[in-house]
Amino acid sequence: MAGGKAFLHCLQTWPNRRTVLRAQFMRRFWRPWVFVAQTVLMVGLGRIGLGCGTDPVNPEGCKDIEFARCEAAPACPAFSPDFDVTGCKRFYRDQCLKGLQTASDPGNPRIDACTRAIQKASECAHNQIAPCSIGSREIPDPCALITNPEDFTECGFLDDYYGEDSGGQPPPQDASTEPPVQQEAGTDTDAAAKE
Repeated sequence: MAGGKAFLHCLQTWPNRRTVLRAQFMRRFWRPWVFVAQTVLMVGLGRIGLGCGTDPVNPEGCKDIEFARCEAAPACPAFSPDFDVTGCKRFYRDQCLKGLQTASDPGNPRIDACTRAIQKASECAHNQIAPCSIGSREIPDPCALITNPEDFTECGFLDDYYGEDSGGQPPPQDASTEPPVQQEAGTDTDAAAKE
């Protein structure tokens, strides 16, 4: 019977041994993996959080530029003479809380130069002076600077395309030259050029 008692005792304690074995397995193998998974998750969330900052890039500079454009808009034929300047300013006051849509702050001197160029273009458009002398250049249509300031050197930092490759400065736009006319292949001028 001694053997029977031992077998019976083994059957009675079997669930406990099973629980002990499972606990040992969990302690040895499961906890390090949970720790590693938690660490990877926290590091990943931390990196994502760092990349999504809420700091706007020079919101006051954005307001200066956009307010100048709002004030200049009624002088251009693309906008109606009864253009709502206060509504435009109210809209950009809120929009500029996000700041300039550039990778870095261009600085107040560049923002001031852009604002002055827009104001000068506004004066020219209001007085119907074309071409308009802005800086060292003449612009044939001052309203082009008001509607698309990023296309001009003074405000080139507004376009992200120019922000990365050329330090925010687009190539100078020369208004006095017309774009070259492309000719079809096989014309008389091509044949004369080859000879």
